[in-house]
Amino acid sequence: MNALTFDVEEWFQVNSLRNVVSDREDELESRVVNQTRKVLSILDEYETKATFFVLGKVCEKHPELASEIFEGGHEVGSHGFGHQKVYEMTENEFTLDVDASVKSIESACGVKPIGYRAPNFSVTDDCNWVFDVLKEKGFSYDSSIYPSRIVNPNAPSKPTSLTKMSNGLWEAPGSTKSFLGFRVPYGGGLFLRNEPYSLTKSIMKKENKKGRMTVIYMHPWELDSDHPKIPCSRKARLIHYWGLNRSEKILRNLLKDFEFKPLKEIIKE
Repeated sequence: MNALTFDVEEWFQVNSLRNVVSDREDELESRVVNQTRKVLSILDEYETKATFFVLGKVCEKHPELASEIFEGGHEVGSHGFGHQKVYEMTENEFTLDVDASVKSIESACGVKPIGYRAPNFSVTDDCNWVFDVLKEKGFSYDSSIYPSRIVNPNAPSKPTSLTKMSNGLWEAPGSTKSFLGFRVPYGGGLFLRNEPYSLTKSIMKKENKKGRMTVIYMHPWELDSDHPKIPCSRKARLIHYWGLNRSEKILRNLLKDFEFKPLKEIIKE
């Protein structure tokens, strides 16, 4: 079985662009509602349910969106409140951020999230206290670890699958593959958008045959290749804009070739 997940945030709230626009977010065009509705429409076509990790700021500004996701039969999880990297926060700051995100989700759709994903998969060995905070706050699972040194320099180098931690919290890590001695992500973002789909399909089939779950992650803004282009560094342009015009086709191919469930259902099983 495979999990299909979406990190719901504004196109300008991603960390690759945030430093450029942080002082003028209120001036930029909000597109997250239409972007997410496009994703929901595609999922309906293929009769597939997914997990949506929704940013607290989005819930607060567009509460109807979280409600639409939930009423569509999908899982609503927490993506934190302000899209700040976890390793840049203290334990107290993280706790307040999680509390604010939970409050915004409950207010928007009347459900308390049981799943959490940190912005940019930013849980490292230096902030393992995150898992105890999440457990204390009533979460059942986390999906913030990417066992890839490209995404997370302190991540484990070996692939992992769904595992239960000592405190009872489940961890659903991002999916990786071995390449030139490194483990690199293939289940989302720049990599999913730009590697040949035939390669993604082949890796997923091999992983499933081994009994491993693949976690696919996307952002609604990735299916909106027309969203504004803003001046930024070459690296930021590569991460954020390269391959956007392929995203919808990739999503449709995945939905045609594989079965997906929300993470909460996979963990329950």
